[in-house]
Amino acid sequence: LRIPDDDGVAVSAEPASRILEAATMSESFTVEAWVRPADLLQRGPARIVSTSESTDLADVNFHLGQERSCLSFRIKTGPGDVAAWLITEPVFVTAQPAWHIAVTYDRGAIDVFVDGALSDRFDVNHVPLDDAWDPMLPLIIGNEATLDRAFRGDVHLVAIYGRALDESEIASNYEAGANAG
Repeated sequence: LRIPDDDGVAVSAEPASRILEAATMSESFTVEAWVRPADLLQRGPARIVSTSESTDLADVNFHLGQERSCLSFRIKTGPGDVAAWLITEPVFVTAQPAWHIAVTYDRGAIDVFVDGALSDRFDVNHVPLDDAWDPMLPLIIGNEATLDRAFRGDVHLVAIYGRALDESEIASNYEAGANAG
């Protein structure tokens, strides 16, 4: 998926309910993406992928994005506007064919992997995801529903797993590569 300008976006026609169901059954999930930003300084954060309907804290289950050279990950961790916004830096520092990004969530423990290696680790408040997340939000790739958080660049792959992948699985996915030609 190539997103050349600010109004590019892919939005699911229905709510991302299967993502919520899988994550709530295990209280864990993994968001994985292969991306090539067109601009290493884009901000907003520029949304790579999210389940959301706006930029308000109460309207975002999670987002994976780019904030200049940093990777941004936000997750709703309670009712209303209770969320954790986590920044991993530096990630997007030099041009390369694509970055492999994976973020795992497992009952409040968050691991961030860049190009197959553990880059950051966070602990956040754990509330059952079905108590925190809105089941009616769509899956969005490349922007926000409000069209004001465009990720300009290429999204080669987005995968969301209903469990936290382990380090060896993430390393294996990185080694397998992406069609970043």
